Amino acid sequence: MEATEILTALQEAGATARVNGDKLLVEPGNKVPLELVPEIQGHKLEIMALLSNPMPAAFDRPPVSREETSELMDYLADPVAFAQWFDQLMMRSDPAEGDQGD
Repeated sequence: MEATEILTALQEAGATARVNGDKLLVEPGNKVPLELVPEIQGHKLEIMALLSNPMPAAFDRPPVSREETSELMDYLADPVAFAQWFDQLMMRSDPAEGDQGD
């Protein structure tokens, strides 16, 4: 399970994760499915990186200007940011079904 999938599963269960200093807080604890606990522990640093470096809203679509292209390239230079961006795009469309995310 990837960090983005863990965050999605937490959200679907009614829990949220956030970073507080060097700690990952998941609340409320009673909403966290037990099968996710080892996944959260095993991907703690990746989850914290995703939460600390959220994807800018403008990057959920193709860039429309030179400035946006430059910002996107700078943002995606970070491997964790690229993985997050790519995972989100892949969840929005399934080429096998002809869905283009509309």
